[in-house]
Amino acid sequence: MIVSRLLKEYDIDQILEIGSGFSPRGLEMARDPSVEYVEVDLPEVMREKRRIVEKLRAQSKVPEQPNLHLEEGNALDTRDLLSSARFFKAKPIAVVNEGLLNYLNSEEKATVARNVHQLLERFNGVWITPDIPTKTRVVMSNEERQERAARMEDISGVDMSKNRFENEEAARSFFGNLGFSVERRGFMDVADELVSPKRWGVSQEVVEKILGALVVFVMETNPVAEKT
Repeated sequence: MIVSRLLKEYDIDQILEIGSGFSPRGLEMARDPSVEYVEVDLPEVMREKRRIVEKLRAQSKVPEQPNLHLEEGNALDTRDLLSSARFFKAKPIAVVNEGLLNYLNSEEKATVARNVHQLLERFNGVWITPDIPTKTRVVMSNEERQERAARMEDISGVDMSKNRFENEEAARSFFGNLGFSVERRGFMDVADELVSPKRWGVSQEVVEKILGALVVFVMETNPVAEKT
């Protein structure tokens, strides 16, 4: 929700979502014909998503959207991301991702960051991501975290607990060293739009505990050279 709000706030109509998975954001935003929306994910994921979208179109649940592009590619491959940008005009873009960086180790995160940096150097714009997992961010109990980590490792084959930043400042430094300026935005910005807490009787205290621990980084390129 906060990513969609930030996209509206920055008023950028060329969007590249990397590691998009089965997110419905592209389908929703491409309803506006002025928006050019490109999704990129691994071939097996994108083939399945195309089947889902085609089925929805056959059922008249979503319209034909020539401004929505479902591209097969790997965020770690510079050529794939640069190829996906062929739909964009020479004006600012927004690169977004949710969940992708959680699966990547430090070296892989750096590779994705360098690829995004190349795109933003070419078009200008912003990189919006809530993928800032840290070791100090505590939302669930220790037992709940262990159970969730075990489930995710079984599904993905990746121990995501090893891919966390030490803390938020370490995450900021990581991206800063790769040539980005970082603006921190909090999930509490969208707390007033949530309907689930009221529906399920969740207290404001619990909402603040959960959302207060979550952040989004909005990043732009800066002239600072990458540190070695």
